[in-house]
Amino acid sequence: MGRASLTFSAPQFYGTTATGTAVLQSGVASVDVTNRGSGYTAAPTVTFGAAPSGGTTATGTAVGPGGIASVTVTNRGRGYTSAP
Repeated sequence: MGRASLTFSAPQFYGTTATGTAVLQSGVASVDVTNRGSGYTAAPTVTFGAAPSGGTTATGTAVGPGGIASVTVTNRGRGYTSAP
């Protein structure tokens, strides 16, 4: 199992940006939220690192008002073998 990079957009007005790590298992299986962040008035954009050539990039949606409680993986992606 490898780990892939991921980022969250910054809060709209103030607060701290959430952080997390994508867990790979035949694509992105889940996200470990390491810092919920604060100040979000809407769900932030979740961006996964690009998949290697020939693969597809994973996608997901952040869940939780104020801070991020979890990420729902909407497309596991394909071709990840290590952190992109």
